[in-house]
Amino acid sequence: MISSLMMKKNILILLLLSSVLLAQNSNIEFSDDEDDVATIEPEIFSAKSEKYSFSRSKRILATKIYRLHKKTFYAGCDYEIKGKQLVPIADTCGFHYRKNPKRANRIEWEHIVPAWHFGHVFKCWKEGGRKYCRDTNAKFRQMEADMHNLVPSIGEINGDRSNYPYGNIPGEKRVYGKVDMEIESSKRVAEPKKNILGDIARTYFYMHDKYNMYISPQQEKMLIKWNNQDPVTRWEKKKNLLVKDIQGDDNEYISHYRKITALKPIQADTIEENSNFGDLKSELENKYSFIFDHLSKPVATILLLIMTLFTLYIRKRKK
Repeated sequence: MISSLMMKKNILILLLLSSVLLAQNSNIEFSDDEDDVATIEPEIFSAKSEKYSFSRSKRILATKIYRLHKKTFYAGCDYEIKGKQLVPIADTCGFHYRKNPKRANRIEWEHIVPAWHFGHVFKCWKEGGRKYCRDTNAKFRQMEADMHNLVPSIGEINGDRSNYPYGNIPGEKRVYGKVDMEIESSKRVAEPKKNILGDIARTYFYMHDKYNMYISPQQEKMLIKWNNQDPVTRWEKKKNLLVKDIQGDDNEYISHYRKITALKPIQADTIEENSNFGDLKSELENKYSFIFDHLSKPVATILLLIMTLFTLYIRKRKK
């Protein structure tokens, strides 16, 4: 009896939403730095949960990918789990905070390729920044959550690096104790230690190929040099396999390491074209969340898919 009533309820909701979409098909409109902190808090799942989620990736990285390799990327510090927080052990790498003890005492998940670099090309970023893109753009969510591009970092170093590109800084000024990491805010550039330069280059190459991400000629030349001078390490190979096993894709610049002379050319506007379906799906999901939140996850998923395909069909017919 109860299942029969639920079925009738779901059918009525489907009919209602279909009617709304039909009525609006002439002009469909849509509604309108603690993010990186590393914790092992359980993710909150809902009917709207998707495969790609930055919060989900952070938890997987902490509990599975880096479970037996608790070491920060830039500083090389060990870290430990205290409660549900990841905390650096400063003595293991000679780290000393520069001016922000709060962020210096926690681990954050750093995007090697900054979220700004791959995100600012999206319309959603221009309209509302990173959070708005995360809420409305499926392709951005996938890029932000890509674990090949995420590494553990002492929070203060992550904050100081900001979205600066990597480069070379004259001299070897040390502002984080013995840690070999220079950041020059006046020139907006960061220079990491030499034994991770290849790791950085191969991450940029992966993001470039997978997401059609632009890299300037000057940066490409520098990154190719870094890749060729700093070969793949045992940990890079191990992490790549772990991420591939969970996320499903491989960084071939690690699994099939080689010295290179140039990157593959990118195709203009591919990112935005490929994100049309995902963007529309996200926008419909947000607009009708007051209904989806009251449905079971399988029903909500099927209903959202039908609505997205139907709306795309209407738009194509109009064109």
